[in-house]
Amino acid sequence: MGAAHIFDVAVVAACACALYWNTLGAGYCLDDSSAIRDNLDLDSSKTTIRGVFSNDFWGDPLLSNSSNKSYRPLTVLTFRWTADIFGKGEDAAWAYHAGNIVLYAVVCALWHWFVARRDLVSRGGCLVSSLVFAFHPMHVENGASVVGRADVLGMIFMLASIDWYLRAAAERSPRAAAWFAAAVVACVASMLSKELGMLSLAIAAAFDLLLNGRVLRWGVRDEAMPKGMRDVAVRFALAAVISMGLLVAARKARGHMLSPSMTFIDNPIFYEKSSATRVMMYTHVHAWYLLLLFAPLWSCADWGYNVLPKPETPLAAVLAYLIVFGTPLCFLRTAYREKVALCTVLLVVPFLPASGIVPVGTVLAERLLLIPSTGFALGAGLLYDYVAGEEVWGPVAARGGAKLAAAAVNTKETKKEAQKEVKEAKKGKKDGKREVSKEGSGAPTGRALAVWGVVGAVLAWYAALTVERCYAWHSPMALFSQGIRDCPTSAKGHVQVGTVAMQNRNVSLGLAMFKRASEIAPMYGTAHMSVGRIYAEELNDLDKALASFELAIVPDKKGARPDDEALREYGKTLCKLQRFDEGVKAIAKGIEGARRKGRGKVKPQMYSDLATAQAMSGDDKGSLRTFEGYLGLPDNANEVNYCQWVRTYLVVAKRDRQKEKAKDWTDKQQEILLIAAKKCPDMVHVGQDQGEKPGYNKV
Repeated sequence: MGAAHIFDVAVVAACACALYWNTLGAGYCLDDSSAIRDNLDLDSSKTTIRGVFSNDFWGDPLLSNSSNKSYRPLTVLTFRWTADIFGKGEDAAWAYHAGNIVLYAVVCALWHWFVARRDLVSRGGCLVSSLVFAFHPMHVENGASVVGRADVLGMIFMLASIDWYLRAAAERSPRAAAWFAAAVVACVASMLSKELGMLSLAIAAAFDLLLNGRVLRWGVRDEAMPKGMRDVAVRFALAAVISMGLLVAARKARGHMLSPSMTFIDNPIFYEKSSATRVMMYTHVHAWYLLLLFAPLWSCADWGYNVLPKPETPLAAVLAYLIVFGTPLCFLRTAYREKVALCTVLLVVPFLPASGIVPVGTVLAERLLLIPSTGFALGAGLLYDYVAGEEVWGPVAARGGAKLAAAAVNTKETKKEAQKEVKEAKKGKKDGKREVSKEGSGAPTGRALAVWGVVGAVLAWYAALTVERCYAWHSPMALFSQGIRDCPTSAKGHVQVGTVAMQNRNVSLGLAMFKRASEIAPMYGTAHMSVGRIYAEELNDLDKALASFELAIVPDKKGARPDDEALREYGKTLCKLQRFDEGVKAIAKGIEGARRKGRGKVKPQMYSDLATAQAMSGDDKGSLRTFEGYLGLPDNANEVNYCQWVRTYLVVAKRDRQKEKAKDWTDKQQEILLIAAKKCPDMVHVGQDQGEKPGYNKV
C-alpha cells in the first residue's frame, strides 16, 4: 500500500473520530449500565480473570439459567482495564466512549487497508468504500453505545483473520501454515469479542474460492480448474472443520441453550406457530435490513413487537433477494464477477446469525449491520469505479493487478493470465471498451469529479444523520424519544420513555407512555404493571391499580408477562385493600415463579414484602421465618431495604414476644437492635409502642 493510500487511511480515521467526537459527553444509555456499573466482572477485587472467562457478558455465570448466553470475555476485559484506571461511575463514562471512538476509527482504517491491499477497486473506489462505511448512520449504536464495542472489536479481529488466511494462500510451507494458524487465532479472538466472529474463516474461505479458486470461471471461455485448486480445497476443508469445532465449543460452553432467552415482546416471530408465517416474517425483516443499508431513515433502540408492519405479500423480500443474489448472476459472464460476488459474501455470511437461523432477542438490531455493511460499502466502491471509469474491471485490478495475482496463487499460468487481462482491459477490449484513466496518473477524470459530487452529497446526508443520532445517546430520554419518533408503534420504546419520565418525577408523561404501550401491546405485562404502580403509589387509586395488576398477571404462554413482579405488586395492593390472605398467596406465588427462572431472579425485597404481608395477616411466626431468611440474602446491605426490614421485624418480634410472654429478647433480636442502631438509628424506636402494626410505609 503506497503513500497515497496511507494518507487516505489517515483521512478516513480522522473522519470517523470527528463524527463520533460528541459522544464523549454521553453517559450510560440502554444496556450500558448493566454492562459497566452493575457488572462485577469489571471489579478486579471481586472477580478474577478466570472468572471473566466463566461468566457471560453481563457478569452472570454462563451455565446458570439466568444467563442470556452472550459470551464476550475479550470485550469485557477492555471494559475492565478501563474500569481499573478510570472507575465505573457516571463521571468515567467518557473514558469508555473514548475507547469506542478509537476502536471505531481503527476498524474504519482497517477496512480501507484491507480493500486497498486486495486491490479490489481503484484508489478512488477504495476511498468511497471506506468513507461510506465510516459515515453510515446504521453504525451509530456500535460507536455511541459502550456495549456496541463488542461488534467493533469483533470486526477488527475478523478483518485480521481474513487477511492472514489470504496471506497463507499466497505463501508456501511452512510460512503458509504459520499464517493460517494466525488466522485461526484471530478468528477465535473475534468470536470471544462477539459471537458472530466464528464466521471469520467462512468468509475467508469464500474469498479464497473466488479469488484463488476462480470457481465462477469454471466452464467460462473454456477455462479449466486452476492448478492451485487443490490447496484451496485443503484450506476450505480445514476452515470448515475448525468453524464447526468452534460452533460445537460455543454450544458446550453456553450449556443447553445456545441462543439467548427472549419474550414475545422482544421477538414475536420466534413464537409464531406456523412455519410458513414465521419464514415469511423473517424474509420481510431481511428486506428491511437491506432497506436500512440503502436508506437509513429510521433508528430505534428497540425493533421488537409491532414495530415493523406485517407483510401482506412476499414482494419486498423477493425484491431484496433479487438485489443481493441476482446482481452477481447478472455479472456472471463478465470479467468482474468475483468482485460483485464478494459483495454478496460480505453481505450474507455475517448476516446469517441475525437472519433467523439462530433466534436472537430482537426482531431487528441496527448494531448487527456493522459487518454486513462492508458488502454494501465495497459495492459503493465498485459502483464508483464503474460510473467514473477509473478502474479496469477484471478479476485483478489494473494497478498492480499482475503482482497481486502472482502473490495470490504461485503459478506461472495465473500470473500470465492476469497480465493478459490487464493488457486487454487497458486497450478497452473488454466490457464495452470502457475508458480507463492512465495508470499512475492519479488525476481523476471529469466524470469522476461529477461522481464525487454525488458521493459528497450522500456522505453529507450520512454525516448529518450520524451526528444527530450520536447526540441522542447523551441521555436515555433523548434516545428513547428518538426511537418512538421514528418507530411510533414500539411498545417497548414507550415503556422506556415512561420509565425515564418516572425517574424524573414526571408522573403524567409516565402514565401516558405506559398506557400507550399497553394499547399497542395488550399482552405486555410490564406496561400494565407500570400503570398499576403509578395508580397505587402516586395517585392512590387502589381500585385502578388492582385492575392493571390483574391484566399483568394473566398467564401468557408466549413469555411476555413478568408474572413474578406483577404478582408481587398485585399482592401488595391486595394487602393495602385489607385482603391479607390473598395478598400473601399472590406474593408467595410470585417468589415461586422467580425461583423457577433460576438463580438471581428472586429479589430480596420480595421476601421482605412477603414477610410484611404475613405480619399484616397475623401470621407472626411465618413472618419471622421469612425475615430470618431475608437476613442472609446478599442485598440486605442496602440501607433502605434493611431499615424497612428492621422496622417490620421489630414490630413483629415484639408482638410475638408478648404473645409468648417471654421475659427477654432473644440473642438474635438484640443483634438486630445493635445493627439497626448503626444503620438507621432513627428507626430503632419503631415497634416500641404496643399495638403498632407493620405496613408498606416508605422509609
